[in-house]
Amino acid sequence: MSELMASSIKVLDWKALINRGLQYGDGIFETMRLVNGKVPLWQFHWHRFQQSAQYLNLNCPNEAEILKQIDSWFVAEEASHAVIKLTLFRQAKGRGYAAQHKDSDWILQSSPLPHENKKPFHLGLAQLQLAEQPCLAGIKHLNRLEQVFLARELQQSRFDEMLVCAQSGELIESVSQNVVLLKDDELYTPKTTRCGVSGVGLAWLKSHVTVKSVNIQVSELSSFDGLFLINSVRGISSVESVDGVKKFSTASSLHDRIEHSWNELMSL
Repeated sequence: MSELMASSIKVLDWKALINRGLQYGDGIFETMRLVNGKVPLWQFHWHRFQQSAQYLNLNCPNEAEILKQIDSWFVAEEASHAVIKLTLFRQAKGRGYAAQHKDSDWILQSSPLPHENKKPFHLGLAQLQLAEQPCLAGIKHLNRLEQVFLARELQQSRFDEMLVCAQSGELIESVSQNVVLLKDDELYTPKTTRCGVSGVGLAWLKSHVTVKSVNIQVSELSSFDGLFLINSVRGISSVESVDGVKKFSTASSLHDRIEHSWNELMSL
């Protein structure tokens, strides 16, 4: 097993350059928020990590070893808040697309917590649409070129975030967060059964309140009362408008209760 904890990766040896994660995207990752040496959403990250590793037929590392490494980094760096990325990839053995084994390596990286924009977001609609591939839907796999292009599109726009649709036209997520819609004090989120990521922040939310997964067209957004985004690092982002679609109310007692629970969890 290879272990690494640094803000930038240094190649351990030449074998690290030919692993199947780099060659084929044959692996998974979790991006986690660290708070005072702990990952508050660890149980949700670990559950998805295990399920994804099993689905890709990869050996899953020992949970205690990963937590020990995270704890060692926290003690050394004394950072109260940070972002920790755990990547699991299949080792390189043989050649060709077919995986001949389950052997894996994992690495840890750290980076500063990104700046949090507390103002309600103004969203645009991304031109790029997600390809629909049900066998990969929901998994945080290493094939993320679509998100690279989407991030570039967002960077070149005037928006705080962008909503992303599937090629069928159904709303799926934002560039880096899951979408939650409010209507008559009920919560809804787009289905991610054909593409998109089943986020850990959304999993946490579903453990507290009922969130219905539904098929949503962009044209149907105007029928909802409110909209917010959620992921495990940035938390909850309020949305005031979707360009050319609707302005949303950001006043909601349900939203306030959710945000209060999140802030308590993250010691904010």
